[in-house]
Amino acid sequence: MIDHHQGNKGFGDLHWVEPHRSSTGEMIYDLAEELGVADQLSREAAECLYTAIVTDTGSFRYDSTTGHTFAVAGKLIDRGVTPATVCQKIFDNASFGSLQLTQAVLASLQTFLDNQVAVIRVTREMLQQTGTTYEDSEGLINFPRSVKEVRVAVFLKEGEPGTDQITISLRAKGDCDVAKVASQFSGGGHRNAAGCRVQGETMDEVCAMLIPALEQALQQKENDQV
Repeated sequence: MIDHHQGNKGFGDLHWVEPHRSSTGEMIYDLAEELGVADQLSREAAECLYTAIVTDTGSFRYDSTTGHTFAVAGKLIDRGVTPATVCQKIFDNASFGSLQLTQAVLASLQTFLDNQVAVIRVTREMLQQTGTTYEDSEGLINFPRSVKEVRVAVFLKEGEPGTDQITISLRAKGDCDVAKVASQFSGGGHRNAAGCRVQGETMDEVCAMLIPALEQALQQKENDQV
């Protein structure tokens, strides 16, 4: 098992986990180089690894992005990857329904703690009204995260019909460790990107539980900087 998530539980028999890495794609390329087969990667394989790096680094914007990350990306481009084509497939492939879903999700925006925390939601009703799926909501958390004052963005997703599960995505900027917050709800991830699931609670109840935990995480970081 190869992974870069610090909350990895170590499933499988062999574990290679490096939380400081930008992506599993970067790690797999390094493994290919170590085995002496990197120069045998097909364009399709190189494109998959490049896609993994782009998505896991938020298009090279997250703190985990290093000079080595860019070096690996460059080598993958040398193997035939066209960055514009990859990005078009990932980011410029929306439907009108997904655009309507974006409108509905952003209309749910709430802010807390003097605008330091921004929360958005997606419900089954929104998906039904726009003819979309949960996959169409991928990346929407970056809208509130992009606001200057926001230090943590939260995305609450209502579970599939017949379940009472809420999926929580957390994205932070700077040194706020949202992985520690997610771990309080049996989740995990990275310092700036984490998630968890909560069973048997409404979205409002989940939000009410999250805000104090996030306030403590933000306050802890401020205390560490004093």
